[in-house]
Amino acid sequence: MKKSSILEVRSFILGVLYLIFGVYCLSTIFSPVSLLTKVFYAALFIFVFAVALYTEYLRMLYNKAIKSIANEAKPQKGQEQYEYLLKRDPFDSYKQSKILFDTLYYADMLEPKQLLKSVEDNKKYYKEHEENLIVLYYNQYYAHFLLNDLEAMKKDYTPLVRLEKKERDRQDLSPLYGKKFIDALYLFMTKEYDRSYEFFQAMNPETMNAREKLHYYYHFYRLCMAMHKDEKAENIKKKMLRIKGTSPILDKIQ
Repeated sequence: MKKSSILEVRSFILGVLYLIFGVYCLSTIFSPVSLLTKVFYAALFIFVFAVALYTEYLRMLYNKAIKSIANEAKPQKGQEQYEYLLKRDPFDSYKQSKILFDTLYYADMLEPKQLLKSVEDNKKYYKEHEENLIVLYYNQYYAHFLLNDLEAMKKDYTPLVRLEKKERDRQDLSPLYGKKFIDALYLFMTKEYDRSYEFFQAMNPETMNAREKLHYYYHFYRLCMAMHKDEKAENIKKKMLRIKGTSPILDKIQ
């Protein structure tokens, strides 16, 4: 089941539970019970729904930050929105999720050293959450690619591909974590341009959000330039510019 579907089911179940709870509290308040009982249930009703509303407010802020970085390709705006969220989150509910958000941000800002530092500083977190290990290895791999460090990429390649195979059935896995993109980058780095081109061509950007498209198109564009496929590179550049946004990736093709 896709993560979005899981969230929809979760929201529906919570909505039903809140409705049942609200009806029960209101029916008790308006029933012939003692004043003390009425006051207790009224206070409980207000408290629970105040917490629920504030929780939804925090979720709204989180979704706005994700939308900015993923769908609008505006990492700077997304980072500001997430910092705003953390300042208003007394429960620290979104503190750990910031670790994952930072990997998106530093990759989008083309800051591989900061990306590696973020991954290294939070290795304990990744290893405690097995489903996030692919995030760790992918971002190490991608950062080393941006740093033109082939030897480091080789070390990350085997565990990354093994995890990709294990996670392949997860329908919400980013296309950038797929073996086609992983191999396309590796072959690009080893200057096996024709084979790298085949892997890029085999990917479908229509399944990607704006952020993912920028990373995909940017490296495909660079490959085409290296292969002197100027017309293809120009077509890719036009597609990137249509995405707009404020990602520094767009500055690289101006």
